[in-house]
Parts: sequence; C-alpha cells; structure tokens
Amino acid sequence: MMYKYSFECKQEPWLRPMVNGNDFMLPGLIADFRDSIHYGLLAEIKRLKRDDRIPLSGVDVAVAVLLECEEDLMLPMVVKNVLDTLQQSIIDDDYRVKRVKARKLFGSSNRIKVALYILNDYDDALSVEQLVESGFVCIDVETIATDDFLSIPVDPKVKMLDHPDNEVHQRLIRGLAEYQQLPVVHSGDIDFKLEVITTSKEADIDNIALNYISAFREWHYNDIRQITHLQLKLNRSVRNQSIVEIKCL
Repeated sequence: MMYKYSFECKQEPWLRPMVNGNDFMLPGLIADFRDSIHYGLLAEIKRLKRDDRIPLSGVDVAVAVLLECEEDLMLPMVVKNVLDTLQQSIIDDDYRVKRVKARKLFGSSNRIKVALYILNDYDDALSVEQLVESGFVCIDVETIATDDFLSIPVDPKVKMLDHPDNEVHQRLIRGLAEYQQLPVVHSGDIDFKLEVITTSKEADIDNIALNYISAFREWHYNDIRQITHLQLKLNRSVRNQSIVEIKCL
C-alpha cells in the first residue's frame, strides 16, 4: 500500500524546543556518536589526501546512511545527527545537502556506514547498500548510534518546551492531507519519501522533514521507529511545494 500527497505551502523547518530557564546543557550520548562519525570521516579524507578540499564550500552534496542497530532507533533522528555532524567541519552548511537516502537494519550489531557525494556524482537509482560503498568519502564505523539530538539541561528543574510553531505547521500538513487521503494506520515497516521544492535559499532538508514525519505519525504509522527507509530531496525554485510518498513494506 502506498499513499501519495502533494502540498502547495511554505516549507517550515522544525524548531528546537524552548528552554524554560537558564542552565548549562549536556550533550549526553550525542557527542560520542557524532565524534565517531566526525573523526572517522576526517581520517578517511586524510587517507584519500582530500583534506585540502575540506570544508566543501559552496558545493551541493548528497548523503547515504546505512544504520545497523541493536536498539530500535528513529532513523530520521539518526540521520539528523549525521547531517549535523557533517556541518561541523566537512560541509559549510547543511542546507547544501540536497539528497538523502537512508536505511535502518534492526538486529544484532551496532555500526553505521555513511557516504558523502558531490551532488553531480550521486546516482539516485542506486540502493543505499550500493551508495555507501563509494562517493567523495565513505566510512564504516562500529558505534552505538543515538536518535537523541537535543542537549539536556543539567538542572532537572529546567523545562524544555516544544516550540509552538512546530505543532502549527504539522496541523496545517494534516489539514491539507485530509483532502487527499483518509488516515489509515499501519503497524509494519514504512518507506518515507519527501521531495521539497522551496523558494528559501537556506532551508535544510532534515528540519523540514521532521515536521512532515511528525505530522503523519498516527496518520499512517504509530511510531517513527517504523520508518526503515528514508529518502529526502531538496530543490530550489520559484514556488513552494512538497510531495510525500508513504509506502507500507
């Protein structure tokens, strides 16, 4: 079963929660996971003698991610951690990421394969398994991934409040979806595809995708962990449009 939607609306990124109070923030497990990707990429870039090209400035890129995890994680959030890591020193900004293809394998190992492509060298027809074996740089790292991408307050009394703009935009998406499909919730694995066409020059695909993925929770799936395949596309244009395909596997 596959559901397809097309929306003509402004693409709003997911916004981080607001912190109710002043406090130092701890990265928790995020730092360990991002460091394993960050230093793995830098080491491979140096081995390939491409470090003189880093950071990639003014270059559009594509990213492939193959995640193996013992704990059932939310794939879109793991992908966001990967893209945020790339922005640290590999690419100049994550709005340069125009294509993402990711897959989650839930089983008995903890590792992640990441491949970074110059967009012109990226072949969307290839599978994730094929894509992670090549590219401008690719790594295979044994690491415990995390789908937690928010730092946490040191003081437990400090509250983190969901940003109200996220729910506003998610309600808009669901309201537009009602005119196209009725909600039918499935319990199996989900292949989620999103193509975003936007007038914004600095919109990043991972944060826009989080609003769509959250909007369709309890619409076609109960839990974001059901998403085992994720494909994201970002294109600049003179109009605002998004195309969502949700396939039940």
